[in-house]
Parts: sequence; structure tokens; C-alpha cells
Amino acid sequence: LLLVAFDCLTALIVSFTAANIFNLISTTAKESTRGKVLGLSQSVITLAQFAVPLLGSLTPIQNVPLLYRIAALATLLAFLFYHLQKRNSY
Repeated sequence: LLLVAFDCLTALIVSFTAANIFNLISTTAKESTRGKVLGLSQSVITLAQFAVPLLGSLTPIQNVPLLYRIAALATLLAFLFYHLQKRNSY
């Protein structure tokens, strides 16, 4: 029951953030590359939706905190990559 509640909470949070993420991507990307950027971001999201459950099913339940650490590291790397690209574009 707790897992179902967690899944419902996760779905609610994702539903609020996904639209905002695509809005930020479309407003910050240059008009000439907006389609490529949106397509790439959608591809990454689709790949993550495929890979994460697959990796989760292969990982023993004791290593759930490890998955959160890996996700946090991936988010940090994406954040740093974004800011490095933004700095180099000026």
C-alpha cells in the first residue's frame, strides 16, 4: 500500500514538472535549434523511462538508496553540463 501511495505521489509530481521542463527548454533554446533540442530532450526522457525500470528490476531491493545516489549524480552532471554549455555559448 505504501508503494502504491509513493507511485501516485511520484506521478503527481512528474505531471506538474514535465510541462514546466518543456516550457523552460522551449523558451531558452534558440529558435533555430528549438526543434532539435526538444527532440533530444524527449529522446532522453524516453530512454530514461525505458532504462530505469529495467535497471531497477535487475537491482536487489537493498540497493534502492544507491539508485537515488546515481540519479542525483546524473542530475548534477546534467546541471553542470548545461551551465558549461551556456557559458561557452556567450
